[in-house]
Amino acid sequence: MSDEEPDFVWQHQYGKRWISYSGDCTEVLNKAVKRWQKTVSIPDNDPKKNIIVYLDEMYQINKVSSKRQKVRCAVYSEDFYTWSWLDDDGEWSSYKPRLVFLLELAYQKDVTEITFYDNGNYKVYLTSQVQINEESNYSHRVRREKVDASITSLFKRALFESKFKEMCFNSSISLTKRWINLPSLSTVHSSLSSTPGNIHVPTPSTFQEIDETLDEYLPPDHECPVKTFHVYQENGFPCAATLSYVNMSANNNKFSILQVLKHNSKDGFKFWQRFGRVGTQGQSELKDFGTNLLNAKAAFETKFLERTGNSWSDIKNFNYIYGKYNLLRIDLNPEKDCKIETAKVQLEPPVKSLMDLICNKKVMDEILKEMFYDSTNAPLGKLTFKQITDGYIALNKIAEVISRNGEAEELLKRCEEFYMKIPHNFGKKNPPVIQTKEDIEQKMELLKALSNIRLTMTVLSDAYPEHPLNRCYNSFKYSLVPLEQSGKEFATLFQTLLETHGPTHSTYNMTLTDVFRCHEKGPSTYLDCGNKHLLWHGSRITNWVGILQKGLKIAPPEAPSTGDYFGNGLYFADVCSKSANYCQATKRNNEGLLLLCEVSLGNQLECQDSDSTFPQSLNPSYDSVFGKGRVAPSNFQTGILSFDAKIPVGPLVQDFSSAFLQYNEYVVYNVNQVLDESRSFFRVYTGYFSNIRNGGAHRPSEERMGKTLSNGLKSTIVVVNFNKWDDMMCLANVYFFLDGTARQWYVNNEDALDSWEAFKNGLSGLFGDRQKYTRRAEEQLKFRAQRSGESTQSYTQSVLGLCQEVNPLMKEDEKVSHLMKGVAEDIYQALLKREIKDTVNFIK
Repeated sequence: MSDEEPDFVWQHQYGKRWISYSGDCTEVLNKAVKRWQKTVSIPDNDPKKNIIVYLDEMYQINKVSSKRQKVRCAVYSEDFYTWSWLDDDGEWSSYKPRLVFLLELAYQKDVTEITFYDNGNYKVYLTSQVQINEESNYSHRVRREKVDASITSLFKRALFESKFKEMCFNSSISLTKRWINLPSLSTVHSSLSSTPGNIHVPTPSTFQEIDETLDEYLPPDHECPVKTFHVYQENGFPCAATLSYVNMSANNNKFSILQVLKHNSKDGFKFWQRFGRVGTQGQSELKDFGTNLLNAKAAFETKFLERTGNSWSDIKNFNYIYGKYNLLRIDLNPEKDCKIETAKVQLEPPVKSLMDLICNKKVMDEILKEMFYDSTNAPLGKLTFKQITDGYIALNKIAEVISRNGEAEELLKRCEEFYMKIPHNFGKKNPPVIQTKEDIEQKMELLKALSNIRLTMTVLSDAYPEHPLNRCYNSFKYSLVPLEQSGKEFATLFQTLLETHGPTHSTYNMTLTDVFRCHEKGPSTYLDCGNKHLLWHGSRITNWVGILQKGLKIAPPEAPSTGDYFGNGLYFADVCSKSANYCQATKRNNEGLLLLCEVSLGNQLECQDSDSTFPQSLNPSYDSVFGKGRVAPSNFQTGILSFDAKIPVGPLVQDFSSAFLQYNEYVVYNVNQVLDESRSFFRVYTGYFSNIRNGGAHRPSEERMGKTLSNGLKSTIVVVNFNKWDDMMCLANVYFFLDGTARQWYVNNEDALDSWEAFKNGLSGLFGDRQKYTRRAEEQLKFRAQRSGESTQSYTQSVLGLCQEVNPLMKEDEKVSHLMKGVAEDIYQALLKREIKDTVNFIK
């Protein structure tokens, strides 16, 4: 541990007992805490054990048996004590190591309350032993518990005791007004560094796009009170600087804006500066220098040198100095109001509606805010391509530190460098340390979005009399032709969407709004390797202008390798909801866009384990990689939408292989293996019906939890019946169909469940009477009718959802009966003339 912290003793739960780790394992765990690791592997010679301890969630899992057990740690204070809190499921969960230490230290120092941040603002009242979430006001009980931890070495016990007692009597350690920030660090043995040297650091390159030239009159900072002035330019170079400073140890995340301003119509100069914490208006100062340009420039250059340590006269060779502000390259051109009074949108209504979505500045801004981007001081599309490239380079340095097990201090500096190049707004919270594969992937998504938004905003500029939506559409590589919603192809695609929704993606459903056929405008570069499949691909809304302009692209060379399962390539899925998850739709922004592409897979290398060294290590005889999953479509059919490409169809079934993936993944490393002419472009609405959170957030209602459980259980029953599993097979595989509280309950009670019926009864008992949700669905189905203005597609999906709720194995003729009963009268009369035997024919 650090000089301020003692070592811990560690235990894992086994049934109702707590078992102490061995001395070697304890040493490994304490070193992991010292290095701020998120996960750590426990050494064991038993081939049936591959134990990974998750220090951020305080549990361990045996990767061989999938057995999960709670973990706790204790600090020595006369005896060993641990601290835990009562979660929403009525179970005691251990605090993270540093909080255990700080809580015990506060207890010994008679501190009455302690405040900390750990994915939320919390306050613990030690006298009443209550924890309060200061954002939601939800409370949880807290307890201090004596731990029976036998340590045979008297020397070690004395060491534990002396360290902690020394800190208890150290007056320099004060907790009374201490704000504790717990970043979830993981500098070593993280998911990235588990494979040493797996991160390739290529030579950086810049984007091919060239940033726009500057207007003659550049507006001042949006907070500047003088509007008759503009940014002064010298030889076409503006005397203006947007600076950023991040010091994560001190919770600093600051900006500084410096500008020399010139009057629009006469000689008059001012120096403007605004500075403060990102996310606030900050402080400002406006100095008037009359007609004295030299003095205005001197004030600007002096402040620039003070902030950055660089001379303004040598701005082209700017070099960031650690501990100083960094320079952001911002496009200062003004936002232009498009004069489109006479211009008309020459697009079909479905295409225009799509363009309104992907070119919507408000939607882009909301998505970037969800990713914590600071769009106030670096507005939409204003971060230049050179600056975004610098962000990729900085992110690559973070990945390189993690891959070689670098020190925490070095990782912190690299993270600060990234945040200074790509400004983020975390409010008053400390910028989090970028520490895992997932963290790096999220930041790559942000950089990708920023690049595509930069492209979008450039195309939408009003430099032409043409309507911006027309201009944007005409810049696309493809023309988009909407499919008739009453046509056979639309119905088939809709059915495919419904049938290949993964059972673990049970928190939302999808409604198909529009489908567009993509036609490449130029000559085709398709590389036909044979073995063609129609596969899904999803991406954020902010990326689609760029994708439609340039096609699908593999990440740029300056991007870090994130340890993707099969290296840097184009990833596709045969389960639509797996790709839909990459759309990152939310309850607020609940639309997503998907591609169904014809991919020429050729000779596939089947993998049941990951290999992030692809494609460099891939044998040239292979054209693609197939990552085998445990849940897959039951069939692939040809001739439905393509003469020679297979399309995945449901229902989804369980595979009993030892594959580590939940669902199949298909990866190609040459973008030309995707046929542009074959693409179907889907616009979908995602309806979220549950939001199960971990402890510390609000507890969802029993009805919503029960509905989610019911849906997951029914998905399982469909697979059970399809595969004709016995009790043993049911219990062996049900884990993969559960998540959240249900999965945790199953892990804790697995040994006591001796039959499939015991499992269902136990789970029903956990969430209440599951039958009441079925009864409610029966009532709704009985009276469900198509509402005025409701599309037939939405009505159909709603009724089929209720049928699934009532009986997952309901026959097709029963479903058709329910659909016909409530459909609009004109549609009903038209359907009477046709012989409708199943839901597919009804949809058509």
